[in-house]
Amino acid sequence: MPMSTAPTIASPFALIATDGRPYALSEHKGGPLVISFFKTTCPTCMLTFPYLERLYQTYRAQGLTVWGISQDPLDDSLAFAADYGVTFPVLLDTTWDVSNAYGVDVVPTTFLLDRRGQIAFSFVSFSKDDINEMARLIAAETQAPLTVIAPPDDGKPPFRPG
Repeated sequence: MPMSTAPTIASPFALIATDGRPYALSEHKGGPLVISFFKTTCPTCMLTFPYLERLYQTYRAQGLTVWGISQDPLDDSLAFAADYGVTFPVLLDTTWDVSNAYGVDVVPTTFLLDRRGQIAFSFVSFSKDDINEMARLIAAETQAPLTVIAPPDDGKPPFRPG
């Protein structure tokens, strides 16, 4: 998804996580936030989420928060998180209201929100270049050392459409 030149404020939302806890964008304070919309049956999402977990593990001590936003029911979302080693919260958007508010037509669609709640970067599908660019932006915002999250030689494709 091409980014506009003007900063865009992220649409507010509130969802319930797989553990029953409510999450609201208005209550997120502090560091950058990655939100990634997905379906549990999406092969490209299955490829993407281990990299998002690596991003989370790398930068969470510097204030990064990651929320997966599932378009599927609770049981399927819990199984997906377990299968792909997801330790960050998975929120349920089974009505697709939040997905529609963010213009999500293809999954995965991933957004980076800066500490001011502006959409700083977004991408659709799986792209190692985009994942590494997101890591670069997070490192810059948190003043953390840059880590390559998606190395070119890890046996996974550089790009896969959603």
